[in-house]
Amino acid sequence: MTLRGCRGQAMLIALLAVSFCASFWLFTRSNRSPYLYHPDEPEKAAQVYRNYRNYRHPQLLLEVSTAATTVLGTPDDPQATAEVGRDVSAAFAALAVTLLAMLGYQLAGMSGAIAAALLVGTCPFLLVNAHYMKEDCALIMGLAMVALASVQMIRAESAGRRFCAAGLLGFACAVATSAKYVGVMTVVPAIPLVLARRPWRNRQVIQRFAVFIAAFFIEAVAINYRTFFELGVFANSMKWHGATPLLGHAGVKMVFPSAYYLIVIHRQIGWHVEALLALAMVAIASTPRLRTLDRLAPILLAALCTVLLLVCRSAFPRYALPAIVLLTFCGAIGLAWLRAALVESLALPISAASSTVAVHLMVAAALLACTWLQFRACERHIAQFEDDSRDRLRQWMVAHLPAGSRVAADTYAGRFIAFGGQQALTIRDGMKMDAAMSAADLGSIDDLRAAGFTHVAVSGEAFDRYFDPRLVALPGKEKEYDARQRWYRDLFERGHLIWRSDPVVDAMGYTDPALRLYELADLRLSSVGSE
Repeated sequence: MTLRGCRGQAMLIALLAVSFCASFWLFTRSNRSPYLYHPDEPEKAAQVYRNYRNYRHPQLLLEVSTAATTVLGTPDDPQATAEVGRDVSAAFAALAVTLLAMLGYQLAGMSGAIAAALLVGTCPFLLVNAHYMKEDCALIMGLAMVALASVQMIRAESAGRRFCAAGLLGFACAVATSAKYVGVMTVVPAIPLVLARRPWRNRQVIQRFAVFIAAFFIEAVAINYRTFFELGVFANSMKWHGATPLLGHAGVKMVFPSAYYLIVIHRQIGWHVEALLALAMVAIASTPRLRTLDRLAPILLAALCTVLLLVCRSAFPRYALPAIVLLTFCGAIGLAWLRAALVESLALPISAASSTVAVHLMVAAALLACTWLQFRACERHIAQFEDDSRDRLRQWMVAHLPAGSRVAADTYAGRFIAFGGQQALTIRDGMKMDAAMSAADLGSIDDLRAAGFTHVAVSGEAFDRYFDPRLVALPGKEKEYDARQRWYRDLFERGHLIWRSDPVVDAMGYTDPALRLYELADLRLSSVGSE
């Protein structure tokens, strides 16, 4: 290797190290919110510190979190365990940024690596989901591995390298599958890729496929080994979870077809990434050398993730995270490709050297502007984690509600276990908050008032689903759906709204939800108050 090559490798290694460290720092900022603010974190944390599994998801997140709590000596406490789990999720996200920066280098050189590191590393929706102890960021890491391994498989020239690439691709598919069950879909394009590589001699094709399968199963078993000791629990959990994306969740499902996830993607990637994607298409259309399978592989993977969303009937914005991250990466690579295409072909009425400098400055300015837009969005989301609406609601009630007040609430309006049935929380001496998944389950508005309730606190996380025209009741849940819809409508029309909080930016997560507090003393339509 030449001195210049050594310098290039050193620069790449330094960039990757900085990408991981900077991303991990950003993704862990203000990630110490109460674990009860997320509906799934109580159960996730309990599985780690009580050492059991419900198998509603594969085991990658839980096994790494268990190892991390053991190494760190974390106490058997749900809050402490959830915080470690969030750090693990942030580490997965930071690894995804690093892997995609490496892939950017493979596809577009150092400019591609820098663009991918900056844009993916400041992806606002990735930051939001990295703040939760959930499997979504583990899936992003697995998909980044699959994309990188696919490019290696396509570019491998010798038989030995193809065997290694097939093993790496099998390993990557196993990681994606062990992150979330939907990750097994990566096997679908991976198998033809392994089988289609030349030479097509039967023996070599069979050997490559055997290496792929062996790597997949060895890694999958190593991560999910507990499953084989509790196959009955696993089978029952798959019945519960396997149908959720296709059939709906929490009593509702999306109408079909629906543009729900396309709207989520549009809002989360922003107009600037959409512009970069358009530029990428221009670069590909105008530059024949870019129309190769290795360069198109990440675009095809992003398209696959987007298409899968179109058959999903559950309205969870986080399901769109893989498509959002991969599309952001494609936009970054498109900018790097456009720079290369302009340097090669743009003719300006100035010297060639001046033209090159002008192109570099223009592309650098566009990249920095896009990064700044995303970083500012990240800052706004971090502020939401630092100042959650549920904290503000509690503080307002302590300061303004009289002693003896009794509040009925959705579980999303306070520190409650979302799926824990009816619960009670003491706000302060003489002030109590009773909650259910939907406050409608506690009784009618008139019955609540007769029972001594003075106020009702509701959350958009609970009531929005009953007023979204894209959602309908699941079969057999029509009566419950209609009853809750009537209850919320009755509250909104007759209750006296005395406090509300709407997020400045919709994080499309479980942070800073829209909240409303109604007074039941005067059940009349009143003017809307605000915080």
